[in-house]
Amino acid sequence: MRKHIHILLVSLLAIMTSGCINQPVTQSPEKQAVSLRNAVNTNNFDLLTHSIPLPIILRKQEWKTADDGYGYVLGLKNTLIVNNTEELNEVFSILKNVEIEGDSPIEQKFTLADFTEEFSGIEHYWEPLELVVFVRGQGDVEHIVVLGLDKRSSKLRAIYIN
Repeated sequence: MRKHIHILLVSLLAIMTSGCINQPVTQSPEKQAVSLRNAVNTNNFDLLTHSIPLPIILRKQEWKTADDGYGYVLGLKNTLIVNNTEELNEVFSILKNVEIEGDSPIEQKFTLADFTEEFSGIEHYWEPLELVVFVRGQGDVEHIVVLGLDKRSSKLRAIYIN
């Protein structure tokens, strides 16, 4: 038995490590969101392509002057649902003009209830997702980007821009 112990130990090591092989390496949602933020800011559409399982939903919402003439309110909503890689170019053409500020997302934990008006009509796409919010800048209004990440893989499933 003693002369075969090294074979037994090597076999045991192989069995223990085999469970780790081919397991997907997932980042935390925050780290993945920062990686996606960097890809948006540098127009790294190759990285984005590999980070997006289809379908993906993108909603771009405009701002408009409030009816009373004081301040701004959310305006027209443009929603794009992408089901194939050819349609991703339309998403990238929108993202090409987006710049996200800050090195990290807002630290507050957001839920679907925080975005009832923004996500109206598309809530079912956002329900199963982890919401990560970045600031785009502030002028007359505070512009944000919300990334909807798959809770298991941290892949990008939805984007909201205002």
